[in-house]
Amino acid sequence: MNTKEQILYFFLQGTINLSQYDYKFMSNLRTMISNDNRVTSNQATLFDNLISKYQKQLAKAGYDKQTLKTLPWKATIVESTTEHTSARVSLFDNELKIRVPFNKSFISHFRENVVDNPFTWDKESKYYRAYFTTNALKIASKSLPKYFPTVTYHDDLVDIMNELKKYEAPVWDPMLIDNNGHLMIAATNPIIDNIVKDMNLQLNMKTLHTLSRHGIKTDTKITDTDIKLKFAAEYVTEVDLDNMEQVAAWVKELECDGVILGRGIIYGKPYGLGETATMKEIITTNLAKHDVPCIASHSSQEGATVNRNYLLMQLTSMTTTPAFPSNTSKIIIVKNSRPIEVK
Repeated sequence: MNTKEQILYFFLQGTINLSQYDYKFMSNLRTMISNDNRVTSNQATLFDNLISKYQKQLAKAGYDKQTLKTLPWKATIVESTTEHTSARVSLFDNELKIRVPFNKSFISHFRENVVDNPFTWDKESKYYRAYFTTNALKIASKSLPKYFPTVTYHDDLVDIMNELKKYEAPVWDPMLIDNNGHLMIAATNPIIDNIVKDMNLQLNMKTLHTLSRHGIKTDTKITDTDIKLKFAAEYVTEVDLDNMEQVAAWVKELECDGVILGRGIIYGKPYGLGETATMKEIITTNLAKHDVPCIASHSSQEGATVNRNYLLMQLTSMTTTPAFPSNTSKIIIVKNSRPIEVK
């Protein structure tokens, strides 16, 4: 091989086992070279890094990485500027188009983590496209700045976004906030108004727990400096096994009817170096000190009555269990930071 283009062609023949993202990068690079006969300096650097990444497979094929990296490009090398590193969003014929340089993290995020993403990838034209809606524009404007240093918008879109800024609000979901010393529910609606109409909003465990049960969050500015209030305000919260004595006291303050223990806790072995008690024993002992009853996650089969005033303790962040799909007012994830004994 005499040029980097020949290496690129070799990579894409299937002899080298490439990751999905690396193959996509090289395929896009080949298209750019074919269309524009240019390679950006950042792309050239990344390509050299991939030669190093796949050096073992290249060696088996009879090629030395250092020799390959010294080969020249026939295409013109252009310095990577904002034009080549930024995301660009355009509007044409009522269609939004997003052009971005190759970014593995963005591709993964945009494909897997964006809820109700209307954008599809146009393989031939190398851009994302979607029918123009405010939701599509929101997804683009929220996602792109996380992965690209600059984002440029078509002039028409700039005018639209400047107009929308007039309606920006710091809170969009129902949330308890402190407004100049007065507690209030922001971003409320008629349903929330009816729920809280008889409540005396106070900064205490029971109030924040009750709000969380109705999907009303509490501003982190209120809870960040108070771990007790944070515990009460989060519908799904995490605690450490070593703090179980304190957690049991907090649970008591919530005035729940009892605690359901997930299967991982019920059947777990002793946790921690030199520890003889199981996680279940540690939890139940501390809850018993505060007269909080416990129910095993399979107890519903034995006639136990479970209502919305029960809390669920489990080891994972999954918010449901087979026995109790939605009958709990709070989910407590128990973490264990104790060192384990390796035999």
